[in-house]
Amino acid sequence: MSPLRRRMLEDLQLRNFSANTQGAYVRAVMQFTRFFRAPPETLTVKHARQFLLYLVQERKVSCSCYNQIRAGLLFFFRVTLGRDESIDGVPCARHRRRMPIVLSQEELQRFFAVIRNKKHLAMFMTMYGAGLRVSELIHLRVEDIDSARMLLRVREGKGQKQRYAKLSTHLLAVLRDYYKVHHPKGWLFAGKSPVNPQPHDAQSGDEVPAEAGRDQKERHAAHVPSFLRHPYIGCSGASLGSAPGCFLA
Repeated sequence: MSPLRRRMLEDLQLRNFSANTQGAYVRAVMQFTRFFRAPPETLTVKHARQFLLYLVQERKVSCSCYNQIRAGLLFFFRVTLGRDESIDGVPCARHRRRMPIVLSQEELQRFFAVIRNKKHLAMFMTMYGAGLRVSELIHLRVEDIDSARMLLRVREGKGQKQRYAKLSTHLLAVLRDYYKVHHPKGWLFAGKSPVNPQPHDAQSGDEVPAEAGRDQKERHAAHVPSFLRHPYIGCSGASLGSAPGCFLA
């Protein structure tokens, strides 16, 4: 590892950026330097603009990818190199607002009905019933289930923020059924290694949703965990079960 790369990682760690953001920012600078085949400290904002235009015009990258790379380069120039110049003149990409796909009650019931593995069922029902992101789900611990107050403690929320999510009686019953079979310790949904338990891999279990949908809409939605959050978001401000699709009451 080069001294400059190590310094950038240390700068990110000092500012308490998540591991995913650290990796994304470092990869952005690596792509930037590979494009020009030159040491990063010799490049300027003009090079950054040229590289970002290449990403948009030639690579056709998404708005999210563009903005993340732009943020990584901005951090590199401002913080790691300590330069006064910045790439603020290079605008952020504007996201197009799209209506989310929300599955009906019947589609969700069919989705859950075909999942036979109790662990996978508990994971997807928790994601749906509590409105959790994948990163939040896999970092749940056993002690985060507060059955007395019917709450779930979310430790690894977006932006490293903690919060509480509602715990329905139906979801609590599913989690208790899962606990009786798997007896998790520490992580609620631990990985497969019994020697060195780690949070469940966010990518494992992808084969489960593939079995869930019989028509194209269901299968497409099942492969994107965020779609399981959309019915929950639609219930905000209302009691769980009062809005369409919310049946884990």
